[in-house]
Amino acid sequence: MEDMKFAFYSLSIPSSEHPDSNEDSIAYDSKGNWAVVLDGLGGTKAGKEASNKALEVIKLSLDGWNQDDDFRAGEKLKTIIEEASLAVSQEVPDGLTTVVVTKIVSL
Repeated sequence: MEDMKFAFYSLSIPSSEHPDSNEDSIAYDSKGNWAVVLDGLGGTKAGKEASNKALEVIKLSLDGWNQDDDFRAGEKLKTIIEEASLAVSQEVPDGLTTVVVTKIVSL
C-alpha cells in the first residue's frame, strides 16, 4: 500500500435538541490506515464517557495491529469491538455507544 495515499476528514454535528452537547468521538490514523466513529447515546447518563472509553480501547488495539493481522481482519476487528464493549460495560455502566471501525489492509 506504499503507492496509495489516503486523506481523512471528519465532522460531527450535535443534535438540535442539545446543540451544546455532542457525545460523538472520531479518530483516524492515516499511517495505520484506520478510522473510528463512535456515537455516545444521548439518552443515557454517560454517552460521551462511553464513547471515549470505547475509543481509548479501540485505538490501543489498532495501534498494536501488525501485518499478520491483515489476513484475519474481520475476526480481529470483532475482537477489538468486543473488548471495547466489555470495557464500557465494566467502567462506564451508565453509558452506551455505537461504533464503526474501518481498517484498510493489504493482502
